[in-house]
Amino acid sequence: MRVSKIARHYAMTWLPVDLLLVLLDWTLNALLLLSDDGIADFGSGVFLEKVHYLRLLRLLRLLKATSIISVLSDRIQSETMRILVRVLKLLVFIMLIKHLIACSWYAVGINDLEREDTWVKANDLKGKGKVYAYTTALHWSITQFTPASMEVVPMKELERSFTIVVIVSAMVIFSSFISTITNAMTQLRNLNSERSAELVKLRCFFSDHIRFLLRWLRAFRAAFTSQTNWQAPECTVKMSAFWNYCR
Repeated sequence: MRVSKIARHYAMTWLPVDLLLVLLDWTLNALLLLSDDGIADFGSGVFLEKVHYLRLLRLLRLLKATSIISVLSDRIQSETMRILVRVLKLLVFIMLIKHLIACSWYAVGINDLEREDTWVKANDLKGKGKVYAYTTALHWSITQFTPASMEVVPMKELERSFTIVVIVSAMVIFSSFISTITNAMTQLRNLNSERSAELVKLRCFFSDHIRFLLRWLRAFRAAFTSQTNWQAPECTVKMSAFWNYCR
């Protein structure tokens, strides 16, 4: 493929998205520098915290990764590996959704720091570090997709509404995920059953023809045990005698 053709294809597909994301990063970095140097005042950093949510637009690049994974999957020859890659892709997709829900859940908890009735303050996550806060939010996100439970519960109206939306969405997403996994496991089971049937046929073939095989080996050994030069005329005579014996 020519370079000009590649450049034209990129300009018509992902170039506008990449330019938008790069300009967004540059703008955010410039605003942070202006705020740190005291050149501009953005309302005690509240404005910058809101603007940081625009970085979620980076997730648009996942669409590019999806197309690349599809192309790589088409190059896999083994049907079993294709099914396993499909299942792995679904697991990664589900974990990505749970990660986004966990981040959104934490953002809802710190949305109004002046209020005391938030799940973040109720569990004292501010003093336990970012890792513990993230894992707690991720744990909560996972429990919304499964029948599991945990000690974190919504404390105010916004958190309760967010929880309802997540649970309703999780019912649809997780049921579709379970059906897809079940279908993939059924396909794997069918492939294994076909291979088992072929092995059974092979065993039956060898068991039915083992006597003929032993007879063929004995005749072959009797015909060529004393013959060292396979191109000799005597070898040709013994070969014809061997085939007559096998018949």
